[in-house]
Amino acid sequence: MSDILQADSDGLRALAGTLDECATAVEAITIETAVVMPGSPICAVPITAAVREAYRRTGNRLECLVVVCRSNATEYDSADIEFARRLRGGPCELPA
Repeated sequence: MSDILQADSDGLRALAGTLDECATAVEAITIETAVVMPGSPICAVPITAAVREAYRRTGNRLECLVVVCRSNATEYDSADIEFARRLRGGPCELPA
């Protein structure tokens, strides 16, 4: 026998919440015009628009993952409800 797929929709929702917090934190990062590591012999490194854009894109990608996790959790719940209904002998409703 094969293993039965079991989705943890509550876990997906929890992950979405955590990723949402991470996205908010990343987007709140402010970057000064130069970064200097204290005690380092290396000169200040200028922050370019590309670096700022990288942070913005990272936040956006995390937000996309939030949407996917929440959507998958909802879809898993819907599929589970439909599967249980069919096991109880409910009619098979094909999509239009």
